[in-house]
Amino acid sequence: MKARRRKYSLREGISRRLGVRWVASDAPEVEMYTCAKCSKTYRLQNSLYKHQQFDCGKEPRFSCPHCPFKTKRKENLRGHVLTRHFPLQELM
Repeated sequence: MKARRRKYSLREGISRRLGVRWVASDAPEVEMYTCAKCSKTYRLQNSLYKHQQFDCGKEPRFSCPHCPFKTKRKENLRGHVLTRHFPLQELM
């Protein structure tokens, strides 16, 4: 069984990296951007834009020529093909 990574909040991530503890009043305020259709939130406005353009309510447009894998983003398909069908070991 594959181990799951714990997701940390921004405050927890910063404090883990710096080795400090935040007092609630010292925590930086982070502006969040929320999708009006599905209520997903993003720290970056560009991430929300990409979500709205490619993901939210859309069917997968890109399919793998080697297997039934489908994805909504071209870069995910490129990564899939390189890691699943053309591993580095075979190229060497």
